[in-house]
Amino acid sequence: MCQSIAESYAGKSIFITGSTGLLGKVLLEKILYSCSDLKKVYILLRGKRGLTIQERLKTLLELPVFSRVYREKAKFCDKIEPVVGDVSQDGLGISPEDRVTLINEVSYVFHSAASIKFTEPLHDLLNVNVKGTERVLSLCKCMKKLEVLVHVSTAYSNTHKIFIEEKVYPSPIPLSMIDHLIKEQPDEERTKIIIKDEPNAYTFSKKLGEALLAEKHGHVPVIIIRPSIVTASLSEPLPGWIDNWNGATGLIGSISKGILRVIPGNEGNVLDLIPVDYVVNLIIVAATKKIL
Repeated sequence: MCQSIAESYAGKSIFITGSTGLLGKVLLEKILYSCSDLKKVYILLRGKRGLTIQERLKTLLELPVFSRVYREKAKFCDKIEPVVGDVSQDGLGISPEDRVTLINEVSYVFHSAASIKFTEPLHDLLNVNVKGTERVLSLCKCMKKLEVLVHVSTAYSNTHKIFIEEKVYPSPIPLSMIDHLIKEQPDEERTKIIIKDEPNAYTFSKKLGEALLAEKHGHVPVIIIRPSIVTASLSEPLPGWIDNWNGATGLIGSISKGILRVIPGNEGNVLDLIPVDYVVNLIIVAATKKIL
């Protein structure tokens, strides 16, 4: 007999990285709303602006995106457990006590933390998007109840391909070079040589993140999600909700307000947008399939 999606999560705990990003916020809200019988949701939070971890959590949960779950699932806050840490730090910057808890309790890991700035220096992107992924994987290998690691990549991780298959492509450089490149901190000209035909260092780093998981996942079941350009929600938890004006959001907003009337482009190119709630639904469902 097939279980429902909600039943798959019942009584189990999950760990989310990137919970303060657009995707992470909607993922956190949706899983608390639709899978309310889960045991705990551990979210990785960095210390920031002099705030305590509880103050950061309070600020996060006061956002409009959580209004539905506040209204209909009154005790949802009891299920959220913030964990102080940072994917850019060794061991994710997690305390020994929190590490033991995650190892003993977590069944599902959703790794959505990433640096998404196209202009970020290569060494910073590699540290967060590649080494950060490796740090999450290392923790997963120790988890006693782990069922799957879901890694959020991008549809643009293989821009050198006209047709992209649902498989991981080989790394363009030896993965053993990653630590060296982070220490080297290559300048802009050196970066262009390293990434070759990639449009930017971001897509290069996401390609390497996928390759690292394929090469090093070992006994850990891994699912890789490749969304295109994630934009405002279509319907959940609020129609049209988004938390920033970056990328396509600023473009669409400027056009709709009549500020931007003309833009150079190619009519044959596709601006491939996907609502954030569609991506979140896919992530939650995919984790229960245990594909890889």
